[in-house]
Amino acid sequence: MEGATDRLQKDWAKLYKGNVITWFPLNVIVYGFIPLERRVLAFSTCTLLFSIGLSLWSESPDDAGDADEISTKEIS
Repeated sequence: MEGATDRLQKDWAKLYKGNVITWFPLNVIVYGFIPLERRVLAFSTCTLLFSIGLSLWSESPDDAGDADEISTKEIS
């Protein structure tokens, strides 16, 4: 748990920037162009894709050194 907290503190600004860059334009598009009856579907799809992206980010190694350690452990 401490590793996740440390990583979040280190990458918070990058995550926040990505959040704003993603959701601000999506809100403009969805509220501006998507019909009312399809907005829930549009936001659900966007949320699913954003969650997949965050999941991929959380599973990525912190740096190249971690990737080497993981591959070494699998071989041993």
